[in-house]
Amino acid sequence: MSALGYSKGHAHELVLVASITAAAAFAWWYMIRMAGMMPAMPADAAPFAAMVTMWAVMMVAMMLPGAMPSLLSMAALARRRPGAAPVLPYLFATGYLLAWTGYAAAAAGAQYALDAMSLFAAGSRVESSVLAGGLLVAAGAFQLTPLKDVCLRYCRSPFGLLAAGPPEGIRATVGLGLRQGLYCIGCCWALMLLMFVFGVMNLAWMALLTLLILVEKLAGGRWHLVRWVGVALMIGGVWLMLA
Repeated sequence: MSALGYSKGHAHELVLVASITAAAAFAWWYMIRMAGMMPAMPADAAPFAAMVTMWAVMMVAMMLPGAMPSLLSMAALARRRPGAAPVLPYLFATGYLLAWTGYAAAAAGAQYALDAMSLFAAGSRVESSVLAGGLLVAAGAFQLTPLKDVCLRYCRSPFGLLAAGPPEGIRATVGLGLRQGLYCIGCCWALMLLMFVFGVMNLAWMALLTLLILVEKLAGGRWHLVRWVGVALMIGGVWLMLA
């Protein structure tokens, strides 16, 4: 590869990093703004679209930073393949975010249902300590399952999904991003449900959970972080139910 081609390839990666950072920053700004404007969401048909939007933006804020290694891997793949378009990582990100948008709609539906059953305190978190503790125990138990390990392995890198070769065309690349997004949902769905325990608009918990998910992806098997988090959540859940 020529020095000029090498420079252009890295310039594309810098643009990608800047674009993803800007998108995540905007999502966080939007969430901070919404936290001040919408402390509660009443259970009727009109605000359901707002709930879906809120959850979708939340997924961008929380999950897009953790996808950066995968997006850079796709950018490197595009750089090494003759004729590969530099939009490859953006198409991959589109599929990835489509998967999380689907999760956002499901989470909004769960929030709508819990609010309609009067199980939410001020529309932001579950009121029952038994239910909250049960969610903590369930999330902690999932951390210890083989399914968590499998999903986390594929969530860390797209290369495990490339056994049949690199994606060809827009549809295949978006589909690859969608598949990795589904694996990431399989890895993180239980942790995301803890937003119902600590508060859907709890920005401090959002930041902590984002950091935890990012460290889970980057730390590999070191420190046995996934197991320790699972045990801690289960202990906290039992304590909350008994208290």
